[in-house]
Formats: sequence, structure tokens, C-alpha cells
Amino acid sequence: MKNYFETIGATKVMVFIALLCLSCKKNVNELSSAGEAQVLVTLASAEFDYEDNVGSVSSGNQSSAAQMAKSPSAETKNTAQQTFTLPFSDEITVFGTLQELSAGGSEANTPTTELKRASAGKAAIQRNPLAPGTQYLIAVYSAAGQFVAQNTYISGRESETAAFLLDGGSTYTFIGLSFNTQNTVPTIVYTNPNVRTLNTASVTATTQDLMVFKTSVAVVSGNNTLSVVLRHIFTEITTNLIIDPTVGGTITSVNSADIRPTRTGATYSLATEAITYAALSSTGQTVAFPAIPTGGTKRLSSTPTRLLSPAVSNGVLTLRNLTVNGTAKAEFLVPDLAISPGKKYNLNLNFRVPCTQDVNNTVFDVRDGNFRDFTVSGANYGFILDIYTLDNSFNMTINGTRIGSNEIQFQASGAGSPRNIQFADGALWGLGGVPEIYDLIGNEASPIIRVTVSAAGQVSLEGRKSISGPLLPLTTIPGGNLTLANTTWNTTGSNTIRVTQIVSGPTLITGRGRGRQIITCPN
Repeated sequence: MKNYFETIGATKVMVFIALLCLSCKKNVNELSSAGEAQVLVTLASAEFDYEDNVGSVSSGNQSSAAQMAKSPSAETKNTAQQTFTLPFSDEITVFGTLQELSAGGSEANTPTTELKRASAGKAAIQRNPLAPGTQYLIAVYSAAGQFVAQNTYISGRESETAAFLLDGGSTYTFIGLSFNTQNTVPTIVYTNPNVRTLNTASVTATTQDLMVFKTSVAVVSGNNTLSVVLRHIFTEITTNLIIDPTVGGTITSVNSADIRPTRTGATYSLATEAITYAALSSTGQTVAFPAIPTGGTKRLSSTPTRLLSPAVSNGVLTLRNLTVNGTAKAEFLVPDLAISPGKKYNLNLNFRVPCTQDVNNTVFDVRDGNFRDFTVSGANYGFILDIYTLDNSFNMTINGTRIGSNEIQFQASGAGSPRNIQFADGALWGLGGVPEIYDLIGNEASPIIRVTVSAAGQVSLEGRKSISGPLLPLTTIPGGNLTLANTTWNTTGSNTIRVTQIVSGPTLITGRGRGRQIITCPN
């Protein structure tokens, strides 16, 4: 098991290793910083260092120090949270959170390190060692950026590696790199292998957990011990599927899952710390769940999923053949996840399975641009509009708020209203074997379009590619003329819904609308 603690500032997840102190042992005639400087790297297993000052300077033995980093408090907390509600079935709603994890308190965006006297100001340290045996390398560059030396270390066995022999009084840049494994370390690549300079140095990762460290400090003659802070570069997400403990149900299957987007690789510049990402992965990053015990489980947690990606707001989790409380979904999508690099998240999907009944169940048939109004009361679990036939667009107004900024258009050639809605996987009606929307004829058991309004007023759309196929999530077309809006739903009062259409040739919409009310489950 990885043994580290993550801390996040504005943009980074931290892992702390290898610490402390410059130990300068010189006699009274050795007060000059000139002479040979030995730099050792040791593992002092630190998570938190509250020290925010270097301490008093005594005689000439105090080394130059890099700026101290203010360390976070020891208590983990959530610094950001994205919430959403998604329909899973008529009876099951998913209440989701994408929860960014961090250690509390302030911390610099870029971790800093120092070389200092052991006798300087005492640090209050919360300790947690890196997993013993983890390999990492330290590379040293001169003030002019020329490569000087490089050592590979094994955590817990640093004393087996000889010290760096450097020039006292000189400033060096120290680079730390690790893949957080016991098997290998990153390879530094130079634009010209014969001219090794910091400005031309980089490392590349594909699926590895790249961690980095960088600092520039002046060393003094005598013994110096380098303090290193490694930070994670990429995103890590743990997905938790949870059955609400107050209701019945179990998770009995999930065959496969992935998160997108992710890249096929990334290159980190040692000089600028910039990350250059490779092409998008066509398969996404697999989300691995453990085997489900016989009879199902009420909680299923994935192993952490690593994403190589710049910041995105359109991340998508896809769960395939997911069965909850006997209800199976061939494909269940969690869209629009906002994810940033260098951070750790918990993606929590809470499946609530209350007993419900329909209220104000109303069948409708509207044609030629007319509208249909619904009045729904006592619907404390929201509202569902099932559409059986559609030619070829519509919109809805719920308690005075239109769910679509423009007409929701399913047909490519809709007059005055370009197509602006699609399946979450990019499929479109009338293309790739999917019939035109007006050629799909549904019924109560198999509506072609479903609009779900949650009790919180969140609106989601699903559609079918065929009558025998499953309902699949729908999204707006990027760059199109449509924004979907949530609304206000009155769980204790009355709600007014109006379904409208813009006339374009033959124009019709049929189906039914129904409120959903939570009831006491029968024994």
C-alpha cells in the first residue's frame, strides 16, 4: 500500500519525504563557506513542518537557506466539492459529489526546501515515512544550469548512497524525481545528450505516478543534509459507489468502467516545470473495482485512478453493466466532472432507492405548435416527462424557468433551429445507424426521450438510439446554441410545467408527465 499523505495548495497534491537540517561541524578556523561541501539526503519521514522561520544566525556557520514553506495543519479537510444529481431509474436517484481532498492550512503553490543548521530553530514535525524501498533520484545543476551529478536513492537506505561533493559557497539547483515505485526511477532526457543542461532537461511519464521536487540553495563547506519535498504531478480519483444506508438495495455488478479524458503521456520540463501533454487516449483510463461478494454489497470503492490531463470541465465517468437493487444499466455516465492536475479526489456516487408512486400522471398529445400545461403537487421526489414521439424539437418551462436557452433541436435540418443536442458519446440521430428522431416510435415502457427533474430542481435528459436499446445520457453539442438550466422544484407545493414546440413542417410531441412522491415502503 502506498504510504503517503496528500496536501493540496491552490493546484497541487503533496507527498512529503526526506527531511531536515544542515549539520555544520567545523572548528573555529573553518567559518568560511568555501571548501568542499558534502550534501547528504536522508529520510526523516515528515508530513507537516510548522516552522516558518530559520531561527537565529550564529557565527559564520549558518548556511544560506531557501525560503521556508509554511506547512499545513495535520487535519485533512475538503477544499472544494462539486455536487450533482442523476437519474438511474424511476426509483433510483444518484446524488453525487466530486470531492477535492487537501490538508488544511496555507501552503505555497511550489514547495520549497532548505539546507540549515541542525541547531537552528526547532521545527514542529508531523511524520509519516514514504514507503520503504521507494526509489527516487536527485540531480544537481550548477548556478549556470550545467549538470553536475546525479544519485539514485532508496527510501530508508539513503546512507548507502555516497554524498554529493560540491563547492562550498556555491549555489546549486537540486531536482528530485520519483515514480513512487520500488522498481525504477524516471530518466532525464536532454535535447542534446552531449550537452546536459537544466534548460534542456525533461522527463516523460505514460501511466506512472510522477513526483517532482525542485529547489536552489547555497551550500557551505562541511556536512549538509538536503531536505526534499516530492509532489504529485497528475490527478488521482477514487470512485465510491454507495447504497444509502436508510434504504434497501445492493450493488451486484459493474463489469467495466473508465474516466475520460486522459492523455497517452506527459513531459515535464525540469527548468520551467511546465507539463506538455501527448494525444488524447482513445480508451480513457480504466477504473478498477474489486470483485463483488456473493449477494452484492452496499459500498464499492475503486483503486485510485490516475489521469494525465490538464484541467478540464468535461470529465466523464462511464460505468458499464452496472446493476443496483436489481435495476441494470448497460451504460451509466457521470458527465461534466471538473478535474485539475496534481490533485486528489473522491468521486462519491450515492444511490438512493426510496419507494415512490406517481402523482398527477397525465398523458398528452400536442401538435402544430400548440402547448401543454401540467399542474403537479405533492411531488416531493421530482417530475418525469416521457416523450413517445417527437417531430422534431421541444422546450419546457418549469415554474417560470425554461430548461433550454433555445429550442432543444434533435434534427439536423430543423428550420431556424440548428441541432444542439446529442448522445453523451457523440452519436446523433440520423447518422451512424441511429434513426431520425421522428422515425422512433416509443411507448410507456420505452419512451424515446426522458426529461427528469430532481427534487432539487436539477434537470437531466436521456434518449434511445433504438426502441429496444437503453436510455442513454444526452448532452448539449459543444459550441452550439443551447444551454440547459436547472430550475426550482416545489416539494411541498404546486408546480407548473409547460411543454412547447416551434413549428417546422409536421410538428408533434406525445407522451406523459408524472410527479414522483416518496411513500412508506410496504412491508
